[in-house]
Amino acid sequence: ELNSAHGVQTFHIECRETVSWIEDKKRILQSTDSLEMDLTGIMTLQRRLSGMERDLAAIQAKLDSLQAESEAIGATHPEEAELIRQRISQITIIWQELTMMLKERDAKLEEAGDLHRFLRDLDHFQSWLQKTQTDVASEDIPGSLADAEKLLSQHQAIKEEIDNYTQDYAKMMEYGEKITAEPSTQSDPQYMFLRERLKALRDGWTELHQMWENRQQLLSHWLNLQMFHRDARQAEVLLSHQEHVLAKDDTPINLEQAENLIK
Repeated sequence: ELNSAHGVQTFHIECRETVSWIEDKKRILQSTDSLEMDLTGIMTLQRRLSGMERDLAAIQAKLDSLQAESEAIGATHPEEAELIRQRISQITIIWQELTMMLKERDAKLEEAGDLHRFLRDLDHFQSWLQKTQTDVASEDIPGSLADAEKLLSQHQAIKEEIDNYTQDYAKMMEYGEKITAEPSTQSDPQYMFLRERLKALRDGWTELHQMWENRQQLLSHWLNLQMFHRDARQAEVLLSHQEHVLAKDDTPINLEQAENLIK
């Protein structure tokens, strides 16, 4: 009985905490209403929304948990059923308000057009570049000819992926250099930061190609080495067989045996 009552109290506490949690996220979104949809505003809004996505997933999981808990408590404590229903209803309403606010701000970003898409693509490209550099920097060493061929094939697939990004990279750099070259942006901290990002991206892109070439040479070396080992083993087997044949004491004792040995 005591544990059961404690469970009900805990449920109400968690409901209040969840309401506060959601209200806090609503305030964060409301604080973006005054942002202009220039570079500074778009970057700030993107950053806020990006951080919000993880929180929303956690809140959704909490809501699902509270919903299941409310049904269980309602079954064991009918006298609490109405209050519990009100709690869940309250949370659902403010949750819907939060998700609607999020959609409105996503739409606001979409309306910002090219600049928003550029910044979004820039984030995506930087993430891809870092991941691909990590893949290319692999230090796996093939232990067999099959391993060497497999690693070389995987490395070639990475090159194809890099090539597929070449046009996107060129367009992104062209747009970025255009908007950061405007005289009015030279002393703007956000544009200065963007110029640094573009420089890092350019350096990273160049470095990725060099890393790929270095790894290609190394893998080609390992492939040739494995092929040499294979050929050496085959030659060793052949020589061993020939030595075995030559070691036999099959001196012919007549013309017919001599002719057979020659054959």
